[in-house]
Amino acid sequence: MVELGNILTPTDTKNPPILKWSSDPNALYLICMIDPDMPNPSKPRLKEFQHWVVGNIPGDDVPTGDVLTAYIGPVPPQDGGIHRYIFLVYRQNKELGFEEQIIMKSEGAARARFNVGLFARRHQLGEPIAVNFFRAQYDSQVNIEMKSFSDSIYSESTDIDQVTFKHVKRQDKSVSQN
Repeated sequence: MVELGNILTPTDTKNPPILKWSSDPNALYLICMIDPDMPNPSKPRLKEFQHWVVGNIPGDDVPTGDVLTAYIGPVPPQDGGIHRYIFLVYRQNKELGFEEQIIMKSEGAARARFNVGLFARRHQLGEPIAVNFFRAQYDSQVNIEMKSFSDSIYSESTDIDQVTFKHVKRQDKSVSQN
């Protein structure tokens, strides 16, 4: 289970998690999972690395949404320290037609330098309505994930069962459990 800032392993997180948040079943949502620390928290030159992006999600039924970036678990380098993996949920104003190229599981380099803020502005998503994160560092599962890539993400040189989101109050930006 992801709880704000807890430590999980890449082995724990190799499969897409089940996401739950207070959602309106008649509304559409978009979720992003990013790593802002790639390849190293002290030199995050590949930030924000996108691990998963799904839009046009009815309610919290993520499997029925439009996958823009196929899920991959954490891939921190062996000497990369502890990375943060952030889940953001946005409520969409309408069904979105995405112009972005779909990023398949095998594509690594295309995931680097994603800018979730710019993406949200481009699609008029506003502020996230829910957020959560965990931390992870290298384990042997990273080698398995890296072998699935058809390219290098470093071109410049027990599963999660459920993620329960913390909801961001817009007026004061404080975090509270819903």
